[in-house]
Amino acid sequence: MIITKLFVVTIQLSAVKHLFSGNISETCLALLKKKFEGVCYKKSYIIQVIAVIRMSKIRASYELKSDVDVDITFSAKVVVYHYGEIIPDCVIKVFDAEGIYRGENKTCGISIDTLRHPHVVYHIGDVVPIRVLKVAYMPGVSAISVIACPFVPMPVKPIIYAFKAIDDIDKPLAPKLFYLIDVLISKMESTKQKQYVESGLADFMKNALYQYKSEHKLDIETKSLFLVIKDFSKALKEGRELPYSQIMYSDKLNDFDTMIGVGSPKKPSDAKDQEPEIVFPTMCKALIYVVSFFIDYFRNVNILMDAFPTLKSIKENQSIWTLYSMYRKE
Repeated sequence: MIITKLFVVTIQLSAVKHLFSGNISETCLALLKKKFEGVCYKKSYIIQVIAVIRMSKIRASYELKSDVDVDITFSAKVVVYHYGEIIPDCVIKVFDAEGIYRGENKTCGISIDTLRHPHVVYHIGDVVPIRVLKVAYMPGVSAISVIACPFVPMPVKPIIYAFKAIDDIDKPLAPKLFYLIDVLISKMESTKQKQYVESGLADFMKNALYQYKSEHKLDIETKSLFLVIKDFSKALKEGRELPYSQIMYSDKLNDFDTMIGVGSPKKPSDAKDQEPEIVFPTMCKALIYVVSFFIDYFRNVNILMDAFPTLKSIKENQSIWTLYSMYRKE
C-alpha cells in the first residue's frame, strides 16, 4: 500500500557549495530527493520525498573538513507491503528451471511460489494479481524484494471472539476504535463509488477474494457491525453490559460486507467448523480486531477494482479468473 511516512536522517552539506545557495531548506530537499527517491530505506520504498519538516542547527563535522552536518526530518510517499496483501499488477517475466515464476511491477521484483498451487499456469507477459508472503527492503536498492503466492480465493474460517464485561479499560481504547470505523467507512465509500461507475464489478471482486459465496449462511444471529458499534458506545456511556458476549465474522455469513455474528456462549458455539475461541480482555479490543479485518477486506476489493476497472477488462483476462474459480468452494 502507499502511505506517507516520516524519516530522520543526517546529511552532509558543503560549506562552500550549499550554505550560501540562498535557501538551505530547498537545497536539503533537492539532496534528499536525489539520494532517497526510487530506492528502499528503513523498510519502505520511497516514491517521492514530499517536504522537509524539521532541520537541526548546522554543526561542523567531526573531521573538521569544509563539510557540515544537519539532522533532517522529512516526509515521503512510500510503498510498504504486509503479509497477505494483494499486489494486482505483477508482470510475469521468467519461468525458471526451479519452477518459480519471476515478475515485477514498478516498485518490486517478485518471486511467485506455485508449489502449493499446481494448477497455476502463467504465460510470459501476463499481468496477474498475487498475494505477499515475505518482503525484504534492501537499503539503497531500487526495488522491493517480494516472495509471493498466486492470488487464489482463501477461506475465512468462523472464529469466535469472546470478551469479558465492558469496564474502564475500554474507555481509553474507544478513540482508536472510532478512528478505525472512520477508515472503514472511507474504504466502503470508495468501493461504492467504483460500483456506481461499473455495476457488478464490486460483487465480482468480493467473490474472488474468498472461497465461499455469501449465500452460504451460518445458523447464528447476525447483526450489522455498525449496530454492534452503536450498542457498544451506548453500553460504555451507560456503564452496563451488552446482551451478547461473543462476536465473530466469516465469509459464510449472509451479506459478508458488514455482518458479524453475535450471541451468548451458547449460540455461536453451535457454528460448525469453528476455531477455538479467542478471548479478549475487553469488548473494545475484540471490535478493533474485527474492524481491522474489514478494513483489509475492503482495501483488497478496491485494489482489485483499480487493477481491473471494468467487466470488459476482466473478460480480457478470463484465463486468470478461470484459474481462481478452480479454488472456490461452492
